[in-house]
Amino acid sequence: DPSAAAFAFWELAEIELVNDNLHESRELLLESLQRNPNNREVRSMLATVYSRLGESEKAEFERSQLALLPERTSVADRFVEQLQAEGVSAYWFSQHGRRHLDFGNYQAALDAFRMEHRIKPTADSHNSLGMTYQYLGRHEDAVSHFREAVSKRSEYAEAYNNLAVSLYSLQQSEDAVEALQQAIALKPEYADPHLNLGTFHIIAGQTEKAIAVFSRAMAQAEFDIRIAGRLAWMLATSQKSELRNGKKAVRLAERVCEVTGYQHPDNLDILAAAYAETKNFRKAVETAKRASELAHEAKMTNLARLIDYRLDLYRRAQPFRDPEL
Repeated sequence: DPSAAAFAFWELAEIELVNDNLHESRELLLESLQRNPNNREVRSMLATVYSRLGESEKAEFERSQLALLPERTSVADRFVEQLQAEGVSAYWFSQHGRRHLDFGNYQAALDAFRMEHRIKPTADSHNSLGMTYQYLGRHEDAVSHFREAVSKRSEYAEAYNNLAVSLYSLQQSEDAVEALQQAIALKPEYADPHLNLGTFHIIAGQTEKAIAVFSRAMAQAEFDIRIAGRLAWMLATSQKSELRNGKKAVRLAERVCEVTGYQHPDNLDILAAAYAETKNFRKAVETAKRASELAHEAKMTNLARLIDYRLDLYRRAQPFRDPEL
């Protein structure tokens, strides 16, 4: 079947492209086009390969051909049936899509997830499509799929969390918060909705609410260094004295640094701020110096500059106060 062969060559070409084997990818794409010259996606990928090979005229020719083709190449139902008959399952396309997501190949991931959904539409396939649209910045499409996911599986906490992210990106903050609360109610041990809800409160300038959310997360969810670190930072650096708790900040920050082997400058920066809040400026200076060294070594210029500023405060026996908290 020419359609099946064209699809197979296309898939092999994608694998070679992911591995940066441009010449092999080009030859496979040309084989695919010999069997199906009207595949828009293959021509688009071939144009990309030609550009990366420095063959600009050929790349421009392939782009010009795109204007003559339909917006998307349809996949006949008999092709899906043939894939199923040959044992190529929805699961295979799901795993293929996830691999593309890992490599940041979002359009290829979208194609794979669409095929998964065509073979077997489920709550998971809707969630995968929603995530891919989210990565592509197409949040309205993402919201549509996430809503379908939770309608098919009402206890789908991960889909509610993903729905909230896209709703917030569309400036529908109240609906986003409601979705996160639903996710937390369904699966309180799941850290991500706690993290997102607390972060939304921080962005809104609601430090006290953020502290409450993160504190509740520490009791309900599995330990998460992102939540522990943000909570420690707020407890150490808030401008409001009634919200600060230096001893608790030190305990949280020390645990975060233990988990990360005292090798992450941003986490050491948090620990230094916590030490300063407890007036242990000797440790604050030692910790901030190490954080600064690591940040400079990693060429994290902006972070290094901020740490150096705070280090100067600690040397003068002054704690740091975050103007946004």
